[in-house]
Amino acid sequence: MVELNANREIQNPYNQMPDFTVELKKFENSTTLDFSPYQSAEVQLLSPLSNNENLPGLGISQGPDLFLPDVQIEPTNDFKGEQRLAQRGLTKEIPEAPSPPSDGSDQLKPAQPKTSDLPANARIALAAERNAEAKPWVGSRYEPQVHNGRLAGAAAVSMVLQDIGYDYADSANVGKLSSQLEQKGWQKVPLDQAKPGDVIYGGRLGKDWRAGGGNAHIGIVGQDGKVWHNDSKTGNWQADSVASSFPPEKYGEQVWVLRPPQANIPDKPVPDGPVRPDRAHPPSPGRDHRPRPHYVPEDVTPRPDDYSPRPGDDPNIRPEDSERNIEANKRILKKAAANVDRRLWAQSDFANSVKGGRLGCAASVSEVLKMSGFHYANSAGVGGLVDILKQQGWTRVPLSQAQAGDVVYGGKPGTRWWEGGGNAHIGVVGEDGQVFHNSSGRKRWVQDNLTTVFNSKRFGDNRWALRPPRNG
Repeated sequence: MVELNANREIQNPYNQMPDFTVELKKFENSTTLDFSPYQSAEVQLLSPLSNNENLPGLGISQGPDLFLPDVQIEPTNDFKGEQRLAQRGLTKEIPEAPSPPSDGSDQLKPAQPKTSDLPANARIALAAERNAEAKPWVGSRYEPQVHNGRLAGAAAVSMVLQDIGYDYADSANVGKLSSQLEQKGWQKVPLDQAKPGDVIYGGRLGKDWRAGGGNAHIGIVGQDGKVWHNDSKTGNWQADSVASSFPPEKYGEQVWVLRPPQANIPDKPVPDGPVRPDRAHPPSPGRDHRPRPHYVPEDVTPRPDDYSPRPGDDPNIRPEDSERNIEANKRILKKAAANVDRRLWAQSDFANSVKGGRLGCAASVSEVLKMSGFHYANSAGVGGLVDILKQQGWTRVPLSQAQAGDVVYGGKPGTRWWEGGGNAHIGVVGEDGQVFHNSSGRKRWVQDNLTTVFNSKRFGDNRWALRPPRNG
């Protein structure tokens, strides 16, 4: 046993775990310390205490975790005792080591570091693990877009990263999310060098996978060769093997890994678990509300009357209500008119999934509404965008009562138009019988005649308008 009344900084030259300080008092020649969440490592005295009171050398060995390589720590020559600390870089200060327990055990355990102080990879890996069996996409703005979790891979990863401070990770599209990360300094590394906390993504062979539609996948590398990802069948966040998450016969060598930058790490603590209300328990069809199309079970066929009038829809708009709405309508109309001839869909989150603008109507309307202050409006599907607006208090009115600045939409009779695929259309009502909308042929935001675009031959009676809320 040696007596060391001193603090000693232990610094990892590989920058894979934070520097830390451990106070050595009564220390066996070989003592195991707990460096949670990095697991444990053995700290050894490498040389006896010298007569000139210098600290002995220390070494970390037998580090079982990827974040603890073997490290040699050299002693300082000018140390004279009495609470002096070698100042080299940043340190993680650990409270004074406790006295050995009365049961005779001499194991020393430094306090666990705050999750906000962990290295980038460790924080991301921990966040991924703490979301196990949750549905990170539920309660997010991507929820209406991901078909009840079937296409929620990028949305789930975005939310896991946002929850720990990576706010720029913001897309339900794998191609766009991976581009966002690279633009912020994430570096591509070989697949065989992936480590926990890296983001892994891939695109299917022979597919335009950047356009979305289930031809790409993304997840977060976990421990033991596992990948945390959204399961397309259940919508749950779970860990599976790389091979099952990215089957070689479907992805081939089109699987890549992105490593987070080690500088400018967000200081937001890692949540203890899922953070959005009910995110682990999506609404069921039995709840007391109209089932939204993206929550309809596979064995239940959605009906057009899902969009029939319901409480909250008012066919008789009162004059005083129109006065309260007029400012919101003016904002929307102004932005709609100011963006004519622009490819609004190309600046949206869905640029890679709307067939080059041919299916860009909802994405374009979303952009106009966000410019007008309705930041929750974000969907590439007409049904999804209609749902979002209704949830935020927009009121459906007959098309005959539509006014400039209202949102107008329609769906082809006899189709499941609310699921997308070109069977629906949406735009913004203009003045004097006009409408602003994305033209599928011209692939840009244009102004046309309202009744020509939303004609009864194409849409029958499935034509409505949505008015912004009074406090919009």
